[in-house]
Amino acid sequence: MSSVRVDADAMQRRADQLYDEARNVGAVMEGLKELSARLHTEWEGEESSSFSEWYYGEFRPNLIDGQATIGRFAEVIFGCAQEISDENMCRDSGD
Repeated sequence: MSSVRVDADAMQRRADQLYDEARNVGAVMEGLKELSARLHTEWEGEESSSFSEWYYGEFRPNLIDGQATIGRFAEVIFGCAQEISDENMCRDSGD
């Protein structure tokens, strides 16, 4: 059994913070999408096309993956908090 120096409530707060950060990444991605769209209307030529291919083909998917990873991290922490809470309930009830 692992030793954790944090209680279930603290872990839940950390999970909530991680969920918040995942939402923040989503907001940043929306801002970048808008800026990229504006840039695309102002920029012409081959470089513009290359930029769009890179942005939508590589950069944005990596941001989406990062956001999803933060969400999965939050889910793991939330699950650990629930396990600690359940163990404490069992211990406190004498089971």
